[in-house]
Amino acid sequence: MKKVLIIGLLLMTFGLHAQSLKLEKVVLTPSWQAQAEYAGIYVAEARGFYRDVGLDVQLMHPALSTSPIKYLKDGSAQFVINHLLSALKETGNGFRMINLLQISQNSTQVIVSHTPIQRPEDLKNNRIGIWKSGFTELVYLMNQEHNLNMEFIPMVNNINLFISGAIDATIAMKYNEYYKLMMAGLRLKEDQVLSLANVGYNIPEDGLYVTADYFRANRDLCERVANATRKGWEWAAEHPEEALDIVMEATKKYSVNTNRPAQKWMLEKFLDSMIANQEGKRTYVLDPSALDEANQMLLSMKLIQKRITYNELTEP
Repeated sequence: MKKVLIIGLLLMTFGLHAQSLKLEKVVLTPSWQAQAEYAGIYVAEARGFYRDVGLDVQLMHPALSTSPIKYLKDGSAQFVINHLLSALKETGNGFRMINLLQISQNSTQVIVSHTPIQRPEDLKNNRIGIWKSGFTELVYLMNQEHNLNMEFIPMVNNINLFISGAIDATIAMKYNEYYKLMMAGLRLKEDQVLSLANVGYNIPEDGLYVTADYFRANRDLCERVANATRKGWEWAAEHPEEALDIVMEATKKYSVNTNRPAQKWMLEKFLDSMIANQEGKRTYVLDPSALDEANQMLLSMKLIQKRITYNELTEP
């Protein structure tokens, strides 16, 4: 009888332990292929920050010509990394999204030209390369506000159009395509690169988003994903070389052809973009004034019909 009781207790203990190890599975879709732009997510996964809060976060990188919003809409993913302007546009059109974590605080978009450009007007009538996957609202707005009459040429994930001279200029991220252009041997001068942030279009980019419906039904889970992701970014900022090791493992896992110097450049530039201008530190919170500016831009383009309030974007 005593043996039976002992075995019963052991089985009960084992069952409780197994139950405690059960993780809730969710899918997170970044906005692009595996790279240092998502170092905090890879760190949170590799260092067990997601597991520590009971989560099995599976990453699903999107097709290069597809917006991550598609994965929210069809239910393939519960969480996405997306730009603020894109999230506001979707919310304004009836697909309401919630900002769980504002990762970047500044625009890193630049326009690289074969000829000197010191102001938007220097791009008048130019053929300019843009991404098929989206994130082009700022350059569209600049074209509209300055009456530039630019011709937009969609591209996927290469810089060949610009290098070949088939286009006059191209949109680029300072931490990504700009570096690739330099590594391709182009001797770019300072006056060939126009920072959109420096000409009045400094809108925060990457944030962690979820649908309002999912947030209402899973508030605690959403907060755990956000907190663990933030912890991953904080660790990456404090341990950049170790974070790069993890990023390189991720690029290998997802078959991305890159190298450590490129990812080191990206991590450094992206970490810089995460620093809020007023606070001088990484806050992971959306600045209400940035939201106001983003609203104004989308309203002027008639991409939304009314302002999206701070509460609409952060509460269900």
